[in-house]
Amino acid sequence: MELHAAIKYREVVEFQLESKEFLRVGGVPGADIAEPDLPVIKGADGKPFIPGSSIKGVIRAEYTRMLSSIPPQKLKEIIGIEKAVGKEEEIIELQKEKDTNSLLVEVEKSINGDKDAKLGVIDLLFGSHFFASPLLFTDAQVDNGAVKSRFHVSIDLDREVAKTGALVELEAVEPGSKFIGKMIYNSIDTGNSSQIDRAFEILKSTLNKTEIFIGGWRSRGYGLCEFSIINSKKYTPIDLISEKK
Repeated sequence: MELHAAIKYREVVEFQLESKEFLRVGGVPGADIAEPDLPVIKGADGKPFIPGSSIKGVIRAEYTRMLSSIPPQKLKEIIGIEKAVGKEEEIIELQKEKDTNSLLVEVEKSINGDKDAKLGVIDLLFGSHFFASPLLFTDAQVDNGAVKSRFHVSIDLDREVAKTGALVELEAVEPGSKFIGKMIYNSIDTGNSSQIDRAFEILKSTLNKTEIFIGGWRSRGYGLCEFSIINSKKYTPIDLISEKK
């Protein structure tokens, strides 16, 4: 069960991811013997893309590490909520709750920064199993960039040495490639949601012009990208209805 609430406004943030190193977000190997051992994920048009779920997961992990390093009292001064992320065991117990009203009360307590609240900033911004995330990510489509084949020596994991004569062919998007995607943030209306709004504003400023790692093979020098905000626009519910007419 997921909780949903009315929104005050929707903000659509267009962003760009530019690869600074080769980038590898894995796809499914095909049956053709001529295909590489490890292809990148591609759309129906044959072009590579970065799934929104992958981007959201990376950004959630990065933001969690950042907020968790801030003392609770300082975090409360900055955002209005002193807990970065809720305890797993307490959230599991909340998932068992069948009364929607009780869950709404818990969400409101967490948003208001009550000391005994169980949800943290990350849970409220990125969602949980019972609380729908107000922050969504689209897939990032390639704007320019080419896929290249690369070869690596396969590693014997038992002995931690290179396998003699064993090469792995993989695909990767070349450095300098650019992907365009969107973050969609719905400011929820629970009477006082300014804390989550503030957390999103801080996330935007933290991400802009920041380097993050996406995809696999990071230990071999893959995945460094620069995240940049291109454009941002807010829509009220009336705006959203009017645009659909």
